[in-house]
Amino acid sequence: MKNIKLSDMEPVPVPKNVIDAEFKLFGSFTVSQFLKILAGGLISLVIFFVEINILIKAPIMLLSIGVGFLMAWVPRFSFLFWGFVKAIFISPRYVWTREGYVPEILMEPQKTKKYEDLKVSVSKSTKKVDINSLPLAEILSQGSKVKTSAKDPSTDLLSNDPLEISYLSPGSSEIINKYFEQYQKNEEAKESLNNKNLNTNTQSLSDRTSGEASLIKKRKLPTNAKELAAEIKRLKFELFKLKKDANYTANEKKIIDQINELYREIKLLISKQDTNNLPNTSIQNQTKTNNTEGKEVFGIVVNKTNIPVGESKVIFISQNGEKIETITGTDGKFSTHKKLPFGEYSVSIEKPGMKFHSYKITIGTEVLPAFKFRER
Repeated sequence: MKNIKLSDMEPVPVPKNVIDAEFKLFGSFTVSQFLKILAGGLISLVIFFVEINILIKAPIMLLSIGVGFLMAWVPRFSFLFWGFVKAIFISPRYVWTREGYVPEILMEPQKTKKYEDLKVSVSKSTKKVDINSLPLAEILSQGSKVKTSAKDPSTDLLSNDPLEISYLSPGSSEIINKYFEQYQKNEEAKESLNNKNLNTNTQSLSDRTSGEASLIKKRKLPTNAKELAAEIKRLKFELFKLKKDANYTANEKKIIDQINELYREIKLLISKQDTNNLPNTSIQNQTKTNNTEGKEVFGIVVNKTNIPVGESKVIFISQNGEKIETITGTDGKFSTHKKLPFGEYSVSIEKPGMKFHSYKITIGTEVLPAFKFRER
């Protein structure tokens, strides 16, 4: 056997608390857990040799073994078990009670505070002076005496701060008057511009049958789209300013309706422009159908709970394959704005995030051209 030097031996960590260390000979139990199980088993063994009835002996043996396992596995069970045993055998008069503790700072007597009025010395200059009676040069000279480091008007820009104006030299009264005149003109121009923007009203879109044709003839599509977009932007700005108004909710609904109507107008203008750019054959067919007898179709589009659905597209397709499209308003109502020839039509509704049935309608002389389309 080789001789082993002490310098070649590696130190092995030894646990300081041996009771809580793992006892590897009996699984992963610690020494304390193993001792609790062993104590329960020894108590049951002692009870086994006691000469009592088996009906009493068996439950006590099982109880002792079970308590040992529970004390080993459940951390707080041993604390609760010994507390239960103490509560059985110890009289309640020995139970500890906690008394209230009052801090010393609260027990000290409060000191009364004496309040004394501070005497303010009377100023030397008690003479009242009317500023309106003094000339402007004298007032400015008094201001220059108070602050010697006055700003030079020739090197610095003039400000509308009255403190800075009072520190100017007496010779700058003409510059001050000129500055205030220019400032007053700018303020009046701003007020007139704001009043002009507030008084502008959007064009009414109620009479679409006669108004749309004249609107398209007078204005071209690109200019109309830009103007309508600018009007929408202005209305959104007005909506932002209304948050400080007391009648915010009423005015908000009015402006939102105007914005939605302008969006509809843009879509109608785009659809009208698309129809004007179609080939000549479709235009001829359209003129033929307009000359025939028919009726203007109108109605409403609702969801499952009978709430109107706005900004949805309603498409009418005739038996000849002619397609007529219209868009519902914010109240869910729609109209074809022109007479559709008598006959059968298939109707489909398009709205992002919603599904509708495909309908088949008949337009005739004895049929009212009013329909209600519901979400599927």
